[in-house]
Formats: sequence, C-alpha cells, structure tokens
Amino acid sequence: MSSNYSRNSKIWLFDEADLMKVPDTTMATLDSSDYEITSKVADYEQGTDDQYFTGDALREGGALDLHSREAIGILGQYAAVGMVYGCLPALVYPVYVKYLNYDGYQSASYTVLVTLCWSFKVFLGMLTDCFPIGGYKRRPYMVIGWVICIISLCLMAFKPFPDSYIGKGLAGTSPHDITKIRGGNFSALTPDQVAMVNKNAPETGVYWILLSTLASFGYMMSDVAADAMVVQYAQREPIYIRGRIQSAIYSVRYACSMIPLLVIGVCMNGQQYDGSFNWSISPNIIFAMLIFPCIFAIWCTLFLVVEERDVKPYFWSYMQSLWSLMCRRVTWQICAFRFFSNFFYNFDSTVTLIIPSLWANVQPLTKSIFSVLNAMITSFAIYVCGRYGLNWNWRSTIAITTLCVMLIDSSVIMMTIWGVVRNQYFFTTSLLPDSLPAGIRFIISGYCAVEIADIGNEGMVFGLVTTIVNLATPFSTVCYKFIDSYFTLSSQDLAADTNSVRWSVTYSYFVAYAFKLISLSFLVLLPPQKAAVQKLKRTGGSSRKAAIILTAGFIIALLFSIITNIMALYPQTSCYRIAGGNGYPVVKNNVTICEEPGHKVWLFDEADLTRQHNNSINESPSMYAQALQTKNEFDDKDDNGFLPDGAIREGGALELTSREAIGLLGQYASVGVIYGCLPALAYPVYVKYMNFTGYQAASYTVLVTLCWSFKVFLGMITDCFPIGGYKRRPYMIIGWAICCSCMCLMAFVPFPDPYISKTLGKLPAATISKVRGGDFSNLTAAQKEMVNINVADSSNYWILLSTLGSFGYMLADVAADAMVVEYAHREPIHIRGRLQSAIYSVRYACSMIPLLVVGVCMNGPEYDGSFNWSMGPNLIFGMLIFPCAFAIWAVIFLVVEERGVKPYFWSYLQNLWHLLRLRVMWQICAFRFFSNFFYNFDSTVTLIIPSIWATVQPLTKSVFAVLNAMLVAIAIYICGRYGLNWNWRITIALTTIGVMIIDGTILALTTWNIIRNEFFFTSTLLPDSLPSGIRFIVSGYCAVEIADIGNEGVVFGLVTTIVNLATPFSTVCYKFADSYFELTSADLVRDTNDVRWSVTYSYIFAYSFKLVSFAFLPLLPPQKAAVQKLKRTGRSSSRAATAVVVVFFGALTFSVVTNIMALFPQTSCYRIAGGSGTPTIKDNITICG
Repeated sequence: MSSNYSRNSKIWLFDEADLMKVPDTTMATLDSSDYEITSKVADYEQGTDDQYFTGDALREGGALDLHSREAIGILGQYAAVGMVYGCLPALVYPVYVKYLNYDGYQSASYTVLVTLCWSFKVFLGMLTDCFPIGGYKRRPYMVIGWVICIISLCLMAFKPFPDSYIGKGLAGTSPHDITKIRGGNFSALTPDQVAMVNKNAPETGVYWILLSTLASFGYMMSDVAADAMVVQYAQREPIYIRGRIQSAIYSVRYACSMIPLLVIGVCMNGQQYDGSFNWSISPNIIFAMLIFPCIFAIWCTLFLVVEERDVKPYFWSYMQSLWSLMCRRVTWQICAFRFFSNFFYNFDSTVTLIIPSLWANVQPLTKSIFSVLNAMITSFAIYVCGRYGLNWNWRSTIAITTLCVMLIDSSVIMMTIWGVVRNQYFFTTSLLPDSLPAGIRFIISGYCAVEIADIGNEGMVFGLVTTIVNLATPFSTVCYKFIDSYFTLSSQDLAADTNSVRWSVTYSYFVAYAFKLISLSFLVLLPPQKAAVQKLKRTGGSSRKAAIILTAGFIIALLFSIITNIMALYPQTSCYRIAGGNGYPVVKNNVTICEEPGHKVWLFDEADLTRQHNNSINESPSMYAQALQTKNEFDDKDDNGFLPDGAIREGGALELTSREAIGLLGQYASVGVIYGCLPALAYPVYVKYMNFTGYQAASYTVLVTLCWSFKVFLGMITDCFPIGGYKRRPYMIIGWAICCSCMCLMAFVPFPDPYISKTLGKLPAATISKVRGGDFSNLTAAQKEMVNINVADSSNYWILLSTLGSFGYMLADVAADAMVVEYAHREPIHIRGRLQSAIYSVRYACSMIPLLVVGVCMNGPEYDGSFNWSMGPNLIFGMLIFPCAFAIWAVIFLVVEERGVKPYFWSYLQNLWHLLRLRVMWQICAFRFFSNFFYNFDSTVTLIIPSIWATVQPLTKSVFAVLNAMLVAIAIYICGRYGLNWNWRITIALTTIGVMIIDGTILALTTWNIIRNEFFFTSTLLPDSLPSGIRFIVSGYCAVEIADIGNEGVVFGLVTTIVNLATPFSTVCYKFADSYFELTSADLVRDTNDVRWSVTYSYIFAYSFKLVSFAFLPLLPPQKAAVQKLKRTGRSSSRAATAVVVVFFGALTFSVVTNIMALFPQTSCYRIAGGSGTPTIKDNITICG
C-alpha cells in the first residue's frame, strides 16, 4: 500500500482506492437508547494491521449508555444550551427589527455578536485542558459558565426595556402606513401620532446587546467543557458507530431550541412587534425565563455529570504536542475546508432580515413557527446522520443538499422580490431547506474533531475545528455587509419598492449565490469519511508554515470581525461601508451621526488607489536591484576577509525556530507589549483623564521614549563590562527587573481622580469640550466641584515611573540588539537583515495587544468614551507585569550565550574612536539625525485635534493604533521578505511623498470643518506607519554592516540612538515654534477662523521641514554592499567624529531639560518648553496658569 501511495500524484488527500472498502452496513431495528448499528467490518480488517481500521475504539472504556446518569447529565447541558442558544439569536426579528426598528445591517450585527463568542471556543478549550480546578477539568468550568449566563440574564431581566419604535397608540394603523413609518416616512401621521414614534429606539439597544453577548460567552464556556467530555466518550465508541453520542447531544440541543422559539412567536406577537395579538410580553420576561434552564444545567453538573480527578498537565509539553498536531496536514486541511467552505456558503444579503418585515409582512408568530420547524428539521437532520448516515460520504452529501437548498431558496426569494407572490407563509418556507445542510455540516465538524483529537487536548482540538466554522460566519457577514453597502438596501429603499431597488436586491442575491457555489470547490479538502481522516492523520505529513498561516489567519479574521461588527452597533459609526452602512456620515455639532444621505464621503477612490500602487511598482524598477548587482557596482572583488557567501563572521545563519531564536523573539515580544502600551496611554490617560494640553501630552510621549536616546551608553556597558562572564543576558534580566518594579509601584498606588468625573461624563459633548477648555459657565456649583482641575499637577509620579520603566526595558532591548547583530553577521549578504526583520515584526505585532486593551478598557465616561464601564490606569500597569516576568523566564531558559573575555576598556575606546572617524559612520549618523529631525516636525495640535475637533473616542484611537502597528509590522516583514535588496533612497523618498499628500489633505479637511469625523481623521495615522517602519529597519541594516566584532552593542546603539534623539529634539523645536500660534485647547474650542488659520500655518510650517528632509538622502548608501564599500574605501575625519559626539551630547541635554520643564506648572509656560511665553509671578512664585 505504501508503494502505491508514493506513486500516486494526488496532492489533496490520498488515492481513495488506497483505502479499504467501505463496509457493507445493514440497518437493524434500532433501539432509541443507542442507535445501534450492526455493521460488517471484515473489509476493514483485511489487508491492514492498523487498529483504527479494525472497528476498535480510540480509547478504552466502552460506548456510553445513553440512559446512564452521566449521559443524562451531559444531555442536560445541551438541553440548557439549546434553550439559551435558541432564544437569544431568535430575538433579532421581534425585538430588534420590529420593536427597535433596526436596519438590516444592524440586526445582522446583533446576530453576529451573540454568536461571535463561539469563535473563542479554542481558547477556552485550551483552558479546560490545561488548568483543572480542584483536580477537575470540565465540571468547574460548566458551573462558572452558567453562573456568568445567569448574572447577565438577571441584569437584563430586572432593568426596564425602552419603549418600542411603534407606540401602542398607533395600533390600528394600516400595514402600508406602518411600512412607511418604519422607512422614516411620517407623512400619513398627525403631529400627535408622530410623537408616539420613538425615533431614538434603535440607539437604546446597546446595553442589552452587550449583555446578551456576555450571556452567550457564559453558556459557550459551559458548552466547551461539555464538548471535551463528549469527545472523550465518543473516542470510546467503535468506528462503525462512532458519532452516535455526538448526534444524540446535538439532536437534544436543537430539539430544545424549539421551546423558546415557540414562546417568542406566541408571546411577542403584539402590536409593538407588528403582530396580530392585542397582548404581548416584554423582552424582560423572556430574559427572566431563561434563568431557569441555567439553574437546571448547574444542578445537572453538580449531581449527574461524572468526572474523575485528573493531573494538571505540564503546559509547555501540552503546547508542544498541540503545535505538532496543528502542523499535521489533517488538522490544517480540515480547518481550511471548514473556514473557506463556510465563509463562501454563508454569504447572504443584508435584506434577508428586513424583506420579511417590509415586503412579505411576516408577523413574529409566523416567523417563530417556521423557526421552530427550522430547528426541528435541523434536529431531524442530525438524528438521520446519527442513525443512518454515520458512514455516508460527506462530500457528496454536502454537495447535493447545498444545491437543493439554493434551487428552492432562490425560487422563493425571486418571486418575493419581484412581487409575483408576496405572502408571509410562502416566504418563510425559504428558511426551512437551509437547515438540512446546516445540520449536516455542523455534525460533520464534530465527527472530524473526534478523529483528530489526542488524549489530553480534547477541549482545544474540538474547539478549534468547530470554532473555524463559527468564525467564518461573522467574517462572511462583514464581507457581504460591505459589498451590499454599495446597493440601495436600507429600510427606506425597500419601503419605496421601485424597480431600481428590486434590481439592487436581486444583484445582492446574485452575489450571495455565486459565493455559495464557490464553497463547493473546497469539498476536495474534506476527507469523505472517518476512516479517511485517520488515514490522513497517519500519512498526511506536516507543515509548520501551514500551521502558522492557520494561527495568524484565525486571529486576524477574529479581530477584524469583532471590530467591524461593533462599529455597526453605534450611531456614530454604523454608516461606514466597512460596518455595512451606506457611506453617508453627517456631522452635526462636531458629532458624526449616521441618519441622512448627504453627499458621499469617500475615504479614497479604490480604483485610483490600485492605479497608484501599480504605478509605484511598474515605474520604479531600480527599487528592486539585486544584491549581487549592487555589490558588483561598488566592488568586483572582496579582498577584506568576507566569507564566500558575503557573511561577516562564521557560524551560519540562525534558524528562526531554534531555541535561542525563540528566546530572542520573546524579548522583542515583551518589548512590543510595553512599547505599545506606555506611549498609547498619552491620549486616554493624560489628554482625556488628566486633561493635558497638547504640548504637555507631547512631552509625556517624548519622556517615555527619550530613554532610547541613551542606547549608545548602555550598549557600551554591555560590550565592556560582562557580569559573570556574560555580556548580554545579565543586563536583560536587570532591565526587566527594573521595568517590573516600576510597573508594581504604579499598579499599587491609587491613581488620582479624573478631570471629568463619571457623573459629568454623561453631559453633552459640546459642554464637555467647553469644560476641557476651562469654560465652566454651563455647570452648576455642584458640577464644578466634580471637576478635578489640579489633576494634571499630580501626574509627575506616574510620568517619572513610566520613564524609568521605559529605561528598564530599553536596557534589555540594547542587550538583545547586540546579540541580534552577532547573529546577523553570520547571515549571507543576500539574506542579511532577515533576523532583524523577524524580531521587529514580532515587536510591532505584539504592540497591537495593549493598544486594543487600552482602547476597549479605557472607553468610559472619564475618558470621554461611550461605555458605562472602564478600567483604571492601575490595572493596566498591573497587566504589564506579566510580559516582564515572561521576558525574564525566556532569558533564563531559552537565550543562549557563551562566556566572553572582558575587553581592555581603553583599547575598546580607541577602536571605537577609530570607527567614529570613518566616513561610513559619521555620514550615516548625519543622515539619520538630520533626515529624521526634519521629517519628525509636526504640530502640537496633532494630539488635541482628535479630542476637540474630531471627537475621537479612546476605543477608536486604539483600534487605529492597532492598525498602525499592524502596518508597521507588515512594512518590516515586506522589507525582510522582499525588500532586503531594495534601493533604500528611492524607497524612503516615494513612501514619504505619498504620506505627505494623504496626511496633508485629510488634516486640511478636518481643520476647515469640511469633514470632521473620528474615523476619517484617525485614518491619517495609518499611512505614516509605512515610511516609519521602513526607516526603522533600514537603520538596523546599516548598523549591522558597520559594527565590528566586540563593539556590536555600542555601534548598534549609536546608529539607532541618533534617530531616537532626533525625535525629542524636533519635538522641542516645533513646540517652541507653535507657541507663537493660538493652539491651546481653549483656542480649538472657540474654533474661529483665526484659530483655523493658526493651525493651518503650523502644519504648513511642519510640512516645509518634512520636505527639507529629502536633502539628506544622498548621505544614505543605497544598499548593504554600498555600506561595505564606503566602510572600506571612505576617508576618515577626526573633526567629523568630534562634531558627531558634541552634537549628540548637546542635543540630548537640551531635549531632556526642555521636556522636563513642560511637566511642571512653574516652568511649563515658557516658550522653550512649548508654553505661551506669558508666565505669571505671584508671591515670588512663577505660575503658568
């Protein structure tokens, strides 16, 4: 068999002929307790010694009796899950579409949010596998999950639900008029009747949506623990009946989901739900009813579910075995099928949820009855699979059912769209066929997971395979909402019911069905049956790249889906196309409102953007010069002792998956987390919470990054003063210990009260802006007491400790940088820079995590956010302790360093001075300093325009900061993957010009109030990341080429320090220049023409200096070989070396002093510190008030 397999040319799975014959299965009269199947398995046993093909179980214990106590306990879990799972998504039509009058894309987002939590099953599965509570892996998590669900339901049950969109006084209005009212047309109503319409109803549902999402998370946690136990029981079943327990539990789950559907249909059929009854129950009662199945599930867990105590696994061994399983072809191939097949199959039209309401006039009772039938058919489909279809061919079954559904579905929908038959019963039948393939696809994912899972990782593997399909649903929802946003598909459009609207709806369904057909192309990735899965598991091979792609794709798709669907819930963001809106934001009183179609606001022209990218590639072939050509251009022969492949020292390139490489990557991962967090606190904590002015906030940002200007000195220490014979590892530990101590000191000292208290945070945005500008005229005396006007003066403790913490992780970073230079020297010239690109890609990728946490958890009233909860700064600092501890662990157990000899210090200094005199050194340093000094010129209002003019919330700012970090990581990755031999000069020039054009345009539109929108403004942050990422990695490439053996730390530190020093020095200069303009918070609140011109002049000033930065590009060698050429043949100059040293110390001292001045109230008003230049002297004390 193996020889035949090796000769086969198939690449998808295997040669089906190579599998044993499919068993001749005869059906007996079955007993409902166990779906027993009598199967002839002799054909499996012939010709193979594999126990998995002999009918044996995957583990011992025997098949579970479905009448036993433990089986009833497990079934009870799924019965409760079915009740809650059947209810929460079913509320979308009566409560959100009818009661609150949501649009199609908004109601689709609710459905996604209450099911999106299931996309986290993989993480909770890992939690239950690895961290037993009291020796039990599953039962404690079941109890915890149901408790979370009960608490959420109680909070929703006992808070009164808002009034409905259609008031009870409008009962008796004709269905035709009701349709117009839902579309926003009130022409048929009297003024008194218009007052009965709750126009704000769609904006009041966020509280219940978020709690419904939390409740879904709770019962999902319980479901994950139950799933892991099901996998254990299923693996005890013989192969010919394996899948029986899974079919039983999911049949119970879907059967029980019919109960809440029936209750909703009957009891939510009153007039405010567009129903026919004269009575109904409120949503509060529904939430209260769901408390009882949760209590029943807890009782089953405590008294029926049986679980033996287990030993806590060693986490890293678990992760290693899990990674090995992820690398196997069977895992990533099935996951690829589950994601792509379901991604394309789940494409739909956003009008699917509003066609029943506006065109088919479906009442809640009718919809719920058909939802009950839908659940019944799904349960029946799973039962059929468990009773007769355990050995069906999965591919052909899915293909046939999918084609049948599309044929029936499309016929009914088209007749409804074009008015051939518009009947509620006719239309709702289109929902029924969908349940057949849905049930079959769902149970198949469970069958696959049982075959893949190993003992000990049942929860995680089952969670992964089923999570993939759960993630595909919201991701496809985001995509089809974005596509449909270009059609006329709103409630108002469907109420108009014109031919153009009908064609738009038809086109949206054409797109959906085309994508559904594409889903069939991925069936080749799915093994046809259980035996085929086992075959693929044993002989399919493995791929690390595929596992990495699987992991990265999973995380990116999850984050993207969450962010875009949450955007659709808020009135300020729901109109953007990426959230499924129509692209018509309206700005009123500096607040974005998505309510009326005005002129379209395009973020960019997509066709033009593509054209620009194509031109930049096709017209710039010199950017892609090869290393060999560049080397030959400067030198035809290498006579300076380089290795034949161009490496600078022996040892060979480092394998990026080795232990020592992972240890180094761990250092940069931790640096990324803290580096991403501390500067990101400037906006929510210092600008919002403490109400800093622009120049003060800029000073904080400078101080937490200024420590990087000392890299050259610490690099010298690590080079010259080894500890215990080691140059790098001890300094890494010391640095992380300093950082960890600072985080502890900030975490455990209570933070001062905010400038705007939580109570005042509920005032109108216009009033808040005036208060931040110092105008308290709209406040009462009691409200004025709630403003902590002295909060900015109490910030020094945290600013200084943040600066010291930055010093700590910078010390560790310097030591790691020196090791990176040593490893980079071992790389051949054509790939030199690969390791640097990898570590900095990791650093920027990890910086996205704290940005997202800060944005979500610092979005309460005291931060000018939209949430009614938030996280204090102390908790953020407490969280940063963990990456510090992880980095120390990585240094001790993973980083590899050989003992070295302590160099003679004066000889070291002489060699360093000789290197500083070389032209290659001072020329590159001159480029790094002057180019970045002029490029970093900005305006001080950049930090306060988002707050006052664009009304940017912390969540929005952090989301875009995450995207910014992602783009930087991508830019560095591209440089490392494709651009190691690009021309550095041309690359920097083109990217800088592109950024200036985009940046300047958007800032001008914001300044002159043409478009003031938080998302439009924050998008200006994104293009900046491309050149910054390229400039950053280029400086690293240069340092590797310049450094000699023994001075890696100081040389790398010096070349990178130059650019770090240019930033605070240019900040001081532009703060001084801007102090002559009207650029304070109070000025921007006034928003007069004079203020706008002052802001415009400050940006013209900044962009003029950015253009000057191009004058220094000739100082930069175009590539690595050119640097080596300049190092060997360039002249030396003691005067130039002296100038570098003097300018370095002078700029450093000046920047530190002036930025510290901006932190203290006695000195912050001086122009040199960025103040207005008007200090006030009282009692011989200078006050900058």
